Order: sequence, then structure tokens, then C-alpha cells
Amino acid sequence: MGTLFLSEKSAYKELQEELKELTTLGKHIAFHTGEAYSFKGHPWTALKLVFLKLYTPLYTSIIRKRFKNMVYIDLFAGSGLNTYEGYKEVYLPGSPIIAWSYATISFDKMFLVEKNDVRARMLEKRMEFVVSSHKRFNVFCNDANRVIYRIMNRVEEEKSTHYLAFIDPTAFEVKWSTFERLLTSNIRGDIILLFHSRNAARIAGKVLKGEDVSSLFEFFGNNTWLEHVKMRRNKRMEEALTEYLIDKIKRTRSKVIVNTIRVKLRRKVHYLLIFVTNVTKSGNPWLKKIQRIKEFIEKTNPETVDTAIREILGKAITLHRFL
Repeated sequence: MGTLFLSEKSAYKELQEELKELTTLGKHIAFHTGEAYSFKGHPWTALKLVFLKLYTPLYTSIIRKRFKNMVYIDLFAGSGLNTYEGYKEVYLPGSPIIAWSYATISFDKMFLVEKNDVRARMLEKRMEFVVSSHKRFNVFCNDANRVIYRIMNRVEEEKSTHYLAFIDPTAFEVKWSTFERLLTSNIRGDIILLFHSRNAARIAGKVLKGEDVSSLFEFFGNNTWLEHVKMRRNKRMEEALTEYLIDKIKRTRSKVIVNTIRVKLRRKVHYLLIFVTNVTKSGNPWLKKIQRIKEFIEKTNPETVDTAIREILGKAITLHRFL
């Protein structure tokens, strides 16, 4: 991966600072809107939210200089609040609240999708608390794979528009047709997709054994992924599926850059954040900052996150483990 910008000590300190900010905001949201229907979060939940927190100000500061309208799309938005496993006093804000709160310049519009009716109502309540105007956001209580067409039709009404799409399914609920609608839009946008790569490899293994598992066929759009992994038997299943997904993204939308950020889970399991952006005439010089964020996230593991949370709560002084 190359030389790391951060030492173990500085990476840990930065993680602790980022988590302290997020937990402070989360506590504020919980105090004013209640803690009902919050999603149970884990260390890896914290890491993907830290990535969004770090990327949002970079994105908004760059895009606002070049486009009239700036839109945020969250297809699995949740209720706007997360707990943290093992510590009932710890709350983390949901992705829509992070995107709004850490934008250097506010999004003109936020399109937020949550399929569960009660969680959608809680999300709307929490967004009303943090956003200055209700006109700035819409909460859709719907299936993301159905409502994406309505959302993109509205986004495309204004030509000078750029979008940031955050796609964070629990597993493989998002269909390729939804992802394709974003990629083939006549306006440009950045996409952050959570890909459960290890779980995908496990399901693919079952399919190869003849079991009837349909989730990957809808996620990838057809069965060509199956032929791809059969042809790549020299590679680990997880690597072959990731390669297939990235190649399909590049075939669907020309002149894009695709980066992967590995987020570690427990027991050597992990998932990937797939980051998609457009090639620019200037050569995307800001990607150096993305590389630094990538290295920061990939240097961190669940045990480090747990330790940082405990220290924030004053329950552990174990920094020496990471020096």
C-alpha cells in the first residue's frame, strides 16, 4: 500500500479525537430527540461514520466552487442515531446527520430513504432538529430500489448539480439497477458503497455448490459474476468478486476512479467501502487527502475503536498498547 502517513500513536490519537466529536454530537441528538429506535452500532459502524465525517468537508468545499447545486443521497438512512455495543451511554449520529453537520457549506438538498416506517419518522424528527429548513431535506419511507428513480429525476432537474451518494445496506439489499441509475445519470456524483466482501464470498461459495441463493444475482445485476469467479479460481473468492464489481462500475461509467477502503471487523472478517469519483481535468489532486483518510481507516481495528471509546468514557488508560 505504500508508506503510511501516520504512526500508530498519531493514528490512535486522531481516531480518539474523531470519535469524541461524534459521540458528543450523538449524545446531543439523543438528549433532544430521544433515543428510541436507534440502530445498534459496532466498532466498524464507527469507522464507516468516521470516513463520512472526514470526507464530507473535503467534498463540500471542492464541489461548491464548481457547481451551483450540491445534493446528498442516503439510500439506507436509518433513524439518525446509533448506539454502541456494550456502552448504553454512547451514541453515534447517523450518516445523514453527519453529512449535514460536517459539511463546510450546507447541501442544497438531502434525499434520505428509510424503508421502516417508525425509523423514517424518527429520522425526520432528528433531521428537523439539526437542519435549519425542512425544505432542505426529504425523507422517503420506501424501498431504495424503487424510490431511486424519483430521487434522480428530481436531482437531474438542475443541470449544474453534483451529488454525494452514501449507500450503506445491511447486506445485499441494494440492487445493481439502483447503483446503475446513479452511475448512468447525466449529472456527476461521488458514491460511497459499503460492500460486504467477505459475506459475498461466503454466499458465492454456496452458489458454486449448487445452493439457491439469489441475493448476489440482484446485487450484481445478472449471473455473469459467477462465470468471472469460475475463471479466477487462482484468486481468493473475495478478491475475485471485488475485482468484478470494480470492473463493472468502470464499464458502466467511463472516466471514473474507484478506490477501496478496507474496514476491519472481528475474527479477520472485513468489508469494503467502495469509493467512486469522476476523473477531472486537473488530475484529481485532492485524492491525496482521500489516500490519507484510507490509510487512517485501514490502520484501525475493532479493538482500537473499543479502547478509544473506553478512554473517552474514562474507563481505560491503555494507549501503550498502540505505541
